[in-house]
Amino acid sequence: MENELDVQSIRTGNRAIVFVTGDAGLSHVARLEAELTSIASDRIPLVILDLTSLDFIASRAIGVLMGFHRRMELQNSKVRVATASPSRVRDALEIARLHTVLETYDTLEAALKGNEPV
Repeated sequence: MENELDVQSIRTGNRAIVFVTGDAGLSHVARLEAELTSIASDRIPLVILDLTSLDFIASRAIGVLMGFHRRMELQNSKVRVATASPSRVRDALEIARLHTVLETYDTLEAALKGNEPV
């Protein structure tokens, strides 16, 4: 049985941190998409996606991340992604070549600082 997906965000004036935990499988992608759409509509300059506690990400969820990144880029906002290494999620992002598009960090703390993406 797959875990539920939990998506929580903390928004401050110019930054949002989105904590994504559990399983971003096909049956849970709508939850992720709804939260990211809400954040994009707020036009926040910096969004950090914390995927360090995400157990699985389906290709559809990767597509949601790409769409979110494109939308944020069009409004001159930055997206940083924290994802544990090694992990199944990091492997999936690398297979999809997302690590060449997104600023990827090993920890939330590193993503908050914004130094040297991996």
